[in-house]
Amino acid sequence: VRAAKRDNNFDYRGYVDAGWFLDFPAYGDTSFSFAKCAELLYKNWNAIYDESCTAHYTTEPWKCFHAQYVIDFLKMPVIFTEFQTDQANLNFNGIQGSNFNSSQLAYIYSFRTEMLRLTDRVRHLFMPNCIKHEVEDTSLFYTVRVDGKSFPDVLTTWFAEPVPKDLVFKDVCDTLNCNPTC
Repeated sequence: VRAAKRDNNFDYRGYVDAGWFLDFPAYGDTSFSFAKCAELLYKNWNAIYDESCTAHYTTEPWKCFHAQYVIDFLKMPVIFTEFQTDQANLNFNGIQGSNFNSSQLAYIYSFRTEMLRLTDRVRHLFMPNCIKHEVEDTSLFYTVRVDGKSFPDVLTTWFAEPVPKDLVFKDVCDTLNCNPTC
């Protein structure tokens, strides 16, 4: 969010749906990944990223497309909703379909482990253990639950005054797609 003039009477908060695109190596011999996509966005379309982040990553400003790098530079509170194994991110990285072989499953588990590790420092998060992408524009917005809470329940708390210090709903089951509400 960019504001030309900061209004001290207005409470800025960010909401990101399926935006934690992980900078993670591609699967197999795939020459394209989401990280490569971020590089191309920056290079070919003059994408604008957070200025403090790009000042830090001067030789690799495209990294600021990835939440894992930009999160430390965000000044306003942001809530992320992200699936533990984001299907779009996996597709970009060379994993398509739903019938996975043992090599693909190993990759997916590794991806999920890294996703969980990197989101441990996020203070506002709704993260079901599903292989999906986006909550907002699907019926999952109302039906998927973590610890008995739907995303509308979490958003109601998020927009309450004041911003909650911590608001983390993250599935802890270990198998892929283990949330029964996915």
